[in-house]
Amino acid sequence: MDDVGFWRSGAFRTAMLSGALFVGLTVVLLALVYKVATSTIEHQISASVESRARTLEQALEEDDDEEELSHIVPAQEELFRYVENAQGKALIGDLVPRQHLMGARVLSPDQVHRSFIDGERLDDSGIIGFGMRGRNGGYVFVGQEDEHVSELREALLLAGLAATGFAILLSFLLGWRIALRNFRRIDRLNSVAAKVMGGDMAQRMPVSTARDEIDLLSAQLNRMLDRLESVMGAIRQVTNDIAHDMRTPLGRLQRKLEQAQDESDPVAANALVDSALDESRTMLDMFGSMLRIAQIEGGGLQKHFTTFNLSSMLADLVETYRPAMTDGGRELVSDLQPGIEIFGDRALVQQMFSNLVDNAAVHTPRGTIIRVILEGRGTDWIARFTDNGPGIDPAHRPYIFDRFYRADASRTTRGSGLGLALVKAVAEAHEWDITIGSEAGLALEIRPVT
Repeated sequence: MDDVGFWRSGAFRTAMLSGALFVGLTVVLLALVYKVATSTIEHQISASVESRARTLEQALEEDDDEEELSHIVPAQEELFRYVENAQGKALIGDLVPRQHLMGARVLSPDQVHRSFIDGERLDDSGIIGFGMRGRNGGYVFVGQEDEHVSELREALLLAGLAATGFAILLSFLLGWRIALRNFRRIDRLNSVAAKVMGGDMAQRMPVSTARDEIDLLSAQLNRMLDRLESVMGAIRQVTNDIAHDMRTPLGRLQRKLEQAQDESDPVAANALVDSALDESRTMLDMFGSMLRIAQIEGGGLQKHFTTFNLSSMLADLVETYRPAMTDGGRELVSDLQPGIEIFGDRALVQQMFSNLVDNAAVHTPRGTIIRVILEGRGTDWIARFTDNGPGIDPAHRPYIFDRFYRADASRTTRGSGLGLALVKAVAEAHEWDITIGSEAGLALEIRPVT
């Protein structure tokens, strides 16, 4: 694996961005906890000192005796009182302010040093206090050292730094792990793609059990590769068919043209040219059929799919072919359930059923009765083609849908051996099953795959 590629990969950058967002949210949450915790304690202390200050103010209004006042709000560690009567005399002075501080106050250590005469003795502690004037003209201030708040702030800061550091480390490790896993999976996809580009069409993208977006993409790519392999196989098959099965008619065409060239009798020469033209037309028909089969097997026909009435189409087909069948000494009958509609390529479906009728007309003796049957409902339908002719030899049944395959009994009749191959290609393109029965005569069935 290319380490430089990994560190620059989108997977790693995305993971680190997610980690940064996680760390940012962690910092915001810790800051919120810090703010709420310190504000709550400050509010509690502020409410406590305000209550004591008001108690002292009420007592001062009734009596300005120092001992009595000191007894009402006794001296405590970290608690500072300052009481002044209406004449400006300090009755209690645990900590003497330089000027009267009014209302709730939260003073930092520097502000304590500047606001109180002997504030230096508090070292680095701040004060949370409340000051007010009495109704008799006196002044009361009660403050409490914020040492516990400072300790809480320090503890929260240390905990926040530790949590932030842990969040950074955890997000990096998890991000690195996730990015590495995704990078390796994408690297395997690239490896498979390189092998496919090298010609190995059997390769497929790995799909894990996670079923995440990469697996969904891999599955879709595998379906694309299946279709591509099918198209390539169809192209190779057409090429092979042309190479092997067109050699004989091309040889016949060449011999007839050579004979026509050497023939001195104009009438005989024209007959040979006409025969060569017939051979050429037959070859062009074969080429067209092979290309049509390759196009069908290659897929992409769904854009021509529409909903149409199969019952009506088969009825028209039977009516079209019945006179020719009668002239050929055969009987074409139908039993078609009306109203059956299907979704597909109408032109291809019509050509498929036409090929079946043509095949029955060519390969059955005079006097044969050919039946076209359609029954079912909705998407559950079945089409049957049967006749009472000699049928197909069991030895040939597995191969009748192969290109250019012709049973020995059929080699003396017209045809290229591509009619049933096209029937199979159309059926598979529509996801239909096509089967040949084992009973006497022809018994062919077409139905949707269930």
